[in-house]
Amino acid sequence: MTSAQSALPAFYILVTVFCGPPILGLLACLRRLHYTRQRGRNGNWYLAGVVASGAALLFNVGVCIATARGITTGGAEFGPPHAMALALSWFSFWLWITVLVIRYRRPRRPRRRIS
Repeated sequence: MTSAQSALPAFYILVTVFCGPPILGLLACLRRLHYTRQRGRNGNWYLAGVVASGAALLFNVGVCIATARGITTGGAEFGPPHAMALALSWFSFWLWITVLVIRYRRPRRPRRRIS
């Protein structure tokens, strides 16, 4: 059993670690999807990123709610749902990094030959 003084800051860190990266990934994919659709291009990869980040966020919020209920009853334990939430958060973090890298990459144009 943990005391309330140590459980609340730990819960804040848990929510930040589990829900922060999916929110960042979701926002980055939404912005990039909007940008590509404005340009008349196909944005299916970004749409898939939106769906994956949204699903990860919903699952991680559910795990955080279950953990909060466990803390109030005094029986909060880490188990397989927490490991899955951490894996989804890690995936969303790298999705966010990938979208940021792709965002700032300029398309290459062939050089003009000087005759």
